Amino acid sequence: MASFNENSAGLWAEQGATANLDYSLDYSDLCVNGDLLFSSDWTCSDPAIVITNKSFQGTFASAWFSGGVVGVWYKLVNSVVTQAGRADSRTVLLFISESTAQESPLGTALFPNKFTAINKLRRDRLMMLANSLLPEVKVHDDYLWDKLVAAESQISHTLRCKFEPTRFFPSQPTPEQIAALGTMPWDIDPAYDYSPDSYLGDKWGFIQTRQKPVQSVVSMKFLYPTPNNVIVEVPLDWIRMDGRAGQIQILPTGTSYPTMMGGMFMSRLSGGRTLPFTISLEYVAGLKDAAKTYPELVDAVMKMAMVKVVEDSFMPQSGSISADGLSQSLSVDVSKYEDSVDVIINGPSGSNGGLMTKINGIRMVVM
Repeated sequence: MASFNENSAGLWAEQGATANLDYSLDYSDLCVNGDLLFSSDWTCSDPAIVITNKSFQGTFASAWFSGGVVGVWYKLVNSVVTQAGRADSRTVLLFISESTAQESPLGTALFPNKFTAINKLRRDRLMMLANSLLPEVKVHDDYLWDKLVAAESQISHTLRCKFEPTRFFPSQPTPEQIAALGTMPWDIDPAYDYSPDSYLGDKWGFIQTRQKPVQSVVSMKFLYPTPNNVIVEVPLDWIRMDGRAGQIQILPTGTSYPTMMGGMFMSRLSGGRTLPFTISLEYVAGLKDAAKTYPELVDAVMKMAMVKVVEDSFMPQSGSISADGLSQSLSVDVSKYEDSVDVIINGPSGSNGGLMTKINGIRMVVM
């Protein structure tokens, strides 16, 4: 039998999309003085969740759950009446998961299950911190989640990449375009400048994207003289890319669009000058299965979340706590905690390793 977890948000459970599991709730606190359950019913407002084998015995109400869509949370309600006439109902949240992490309304790219992440942060990180620096510390789940989300965002900006595939538009997308994405996140990456030097001689065009790694190119258009005037839309089979490096080049094939050969058409139109915001690029960039591919990334975010907890507890770098009526002063050097995160991101001092190199490639140093 599967079991429910409990925290400040209430009761919750997680199961796979193909699972069919039984759960039960204990109403012994309601059934006082020998009272027992008389009836029990389970309901879910979303028909995607199938509830079967509803039963009750003694003080326990049970049911089997199956179905659901991966990455979605479902609210289920159990209503009971006791033999003495006492009535109560309890709400549980059910998260449908799969081996591949997917974002849900109660999660992020690295931590799709908010409650699991909070429990892990509290059990594996905060308890060790409390034993050494913050005795008897008590923090709310929402506070820990805010720190975890902030840490993930900070690490994402440091590494200069999204932690899940994200659609980038050259300008504000229409409501229809956003709706077509479903649950995929999106952002804006403005159009790129056209430089004649990149399309003359043996060159067929080169763009260094601002976001990487690039997973796919959706469209590439040359706009001139206005942002709405498309001169040429580059065929997708012309596009060659190094996704990890975020480098896109054009290699004309076939007989279509002969005027693009050598890029001379733009050179003539521009008089050999650079034209701003002329190349409109729509593409998908970001890490796939970041938590599985880069487990050290999860570790870095967890450590950074603890840094933020310490920073809040000791500002600026010192403070006092009281335990068992005794005052104790502590001095905390937050930079030591930050150093451990930096080693994960940039590798040990003098090395060229770490997540920065794994994700973005080896950095060039000009002497």
